Amino acid sequence: MGWIILVSGVISILALEAALVLLCFGRRQLAWVPGNGRRRLWTLLAGHVLLVSLLAFGAYVEMRWNLSGRVLALDTYHIAELEPDILQGDPGLLEWSHQDPPLLPRPGFSSSDDFRAWQSALRTSLLGLFDLPAIAAPVEVRSRILKTDRVDGNIKRILLAFKAFDETEIPAFLFIPDAAAPNPAVLVLHGHVPTWEVGIAQTAGFFDSYQHSAALELAKAGFVTLTFEFRGFGYLGSRTAAEHRVVAHNALLGGSFYKAIVAKDIRYAFDLLRSMPEVNPESIGITGVSYGGEMAATYGALDERVKAVVFQGYGGALGPYPAARGTDKDQPHGCHLIPGHNKYLWQEDLFLLAAPRPLLGVRGDQDFHGDRQAFTEAVGSGYRALDAADRFQFEMEPGGHEFFLQPAIEFFRNHL
Repeated sequence: MGWIILVSGVISILALEAALVLLCFGRRQLAWVPGNGRRRLWTLLAGHVLLVSLLAFGAYVEMRWNLSGRVLALDTYHIAELEPDILQGDPGLLEWSHQDPPLLPRPGFSSSDDFRAWQSALRTSLLGLFDLPAIAAPVEVRSRILKTDRVDGNIKRILLAFKAFDETEIPAFLFIPDAAAPNPAVLVLHGHVPTWEVGIAQTAGFFDSYQHSAALELAKAGFVTLTFEFRGFGYLGSRTAAEHRVVAHNALLGGSFYKAIVAKDIRYAFDLLRSMPEVNPESIGITGVSYGGEMAATYGALDERVKAVVFQGYGGALGPYPAARGTDKDQPHGCHLIPGHNKYLWQEDLFLLAAPRPLLGVRGDQDFHGDRQAFTEAVGSGYRALDAADRFQFEMEPGGHEFFLQPAIEFFRNHL
C-alpha cells in the first residue's frame, strides 16, 4: 500500500512540473504569463517554490497524523460497518487483574499460629520482591550537614544529605528538641506535591499545606523527627529532570519499581535515625499523609523494627487493588503499584502485616468514601487474633485530605 502512495506522489509531482513549464513557455499559454522570457522564468521559479512548499506541508501533515493510512484503513477494513455487539472479552484486563486470590491466601483468625505463619510467609515474599531480604540488618549511613539553625527557640533544625543505597544523596531535615537523650523518634514521609514544590519544605514547616508541617510539629511535641525527599519530587525532582513518573519508568527498566526504590531510601533514613545518640533506637515510629501515608504503611509492614505506624489520607478499602479504567481524567501513577500487586496482597493485607505493633489510620470525613466499619473489622480481626485489639485504630476527623496532628501526637506518645 505504501508503494502505491509513493508512485502516485511521484507521478503527481512530474505532472505538476510539466504543467508549470507549459504555463510559462508553451505557445498556447503565453497569454496567461505576459512579458518577456525573464519574467516567465521568474514565474516558473515562483511556481516551483509554491509547489515545494505545498509538498513539504503535505509531508508534515502525513507524518504527523497519517491521514492516508487512516483513510486506507477505513476503506480496507470498513470499521464504520462493524456491529458493536460482535466484540467480546476484556480488552482492558479489568477482570483478569482481579480474578485470582493472592498466592498466599489469608488464613482464618481463629489460630494465632496460622496467622503469624501467614504474616511471615507474605513478608518474606514481599521483601524478596522489594529486594530487601536483610531489612533488619543495620546499614552504615553516610551523611553530611549542610545547614543548622534553631526553630521555635528550643529545636535544632539540621538540613543534611545522606547517601542512599545507590550513592544518591538524599536531602532531609532533622529536628532535635532540647531534651534529655535518648528520645523517641518519628520518620515523617511527605505526600505528593506538584513538580515545582518541595515535599520536605512542607513537612518541615517552611510552607503551609495539607501536610501541616508534620515533622516540625511532632518535634515540638518532643520527638526527634527526620523527613526526607522522595525521588522525583522537590530537590530530587524537576530541577534534576527526575519527575517521579520518570523515576518509576526507569525503575521498571532496571528490574525494580518505584515503591521498592523509595522503601530502600526509607531503610537508610530509618537506620540514620537509629544511629543518632539523641534517639532511642528501639522507639522509632513512621508516619505520613497521602503517598507518605501509603509508604508509611508499606514500610511498616516490611520492617518489624518500626515500633508504631500512623498512616493518614490513605487506606480504608478492601479486596484487590483497583484496576484502572480509561476515562478523560489522568490515569493512576505507576508509583502506587507493586508488580503482580493482586497476586501478592489485597488492600487490607498490608495493614495486617503490621500486627501486633501499634497502628493508627486517620482520614478526613470529606476525604473518605469507603466502608469504615468493614475495614476496621477486617484489620481488627488480625489484631484480635494476636491479642492486641487495643493497638489498632482507624479514625475519622472533620476535614479533607490532610495530616491531622493531634491524633498522631497522642498515638505516638502512648506507643513510643
